[in-house]
Amino acid sequence: EAKIHQVRDDQLQPVRDMLDNDPSPDMHAMAEMFLEEARGGVEQLQAQAENCIACNRFDLLEEIANIASSYEDLRARVDDWQRGGSPTGVSSERGGGTGHVAGGADDDEAL
Repeated sequence: EAKIHQVRDDQLQPVRDMLDNDPSPDMHAMAEMFLEEARGGVEQLQAQAENCIACNRFDLLEEIANIASSYEDLRARVDDWQRGGSPTGVSSERGGGTGHVAGGADDDEAL
């Protein structure tokens, strides 16, 4: 559970915060650093999925899936942001199955 909080709060949240600013070379490098750390954290969490199933911790399994989905969403948003696009437009224009990712971040913050 501590790893989930670490990835979500210490690695993904700073990237979300950066996306509220105009892109700059320094911010690009910083966002990439946090995303790289988060990628490693997501991989570690996903490696623990079988343990979560074995221990009937489906709540943790769902959190891991939400974090992995949030990571993928942020990766795409940062790519758009670095190209000068609008990172906030990506999440607000979502519909269907991917809309859960934006809601998932808010749900995670409530925990």
